[in-house]
Amino acid sequence: MFNDLDVAVYGISGDSKKKHQNFIEKHGLNFDLLVDEDFKLAKETGVYQLKKSFGKESMGIVRTTFIIDEQGKVLDVIEKVKVKTQIEELKTFWGDIYESCWVESYA
Repeated sequence: MFNDLDVAVYGISGDSKKKHQNFIEKHGLNFDLLVDEDFKLAKETGVYQLKKSFGKESMGIVRTTFIIDEQGKVLDVIEKVKVKTQIEELKTFWGDIYESCWVESYA
């Protein structure tokens, strides 16, 4: 899906390598998931935050998308990502010129 856009995609979470492998297989992902079990990267990027769910509070990673260019410059940050709307948000960023890539991947 992202190869046609000439971008690299990585998912990062605090889950173990085994959990990542299971998740990749279950969902048929075509990109790598990186392990951040000590939340070092999450803390450095500010996405390790207080989360509220079902009336309970706990620290965890807030789903966030960083769009970074080849020089390492952050071009955009999409916070509190909702999985169901993520593709539409990325299409907005990349523009309609790449619409065929998204349509083919999710048809």
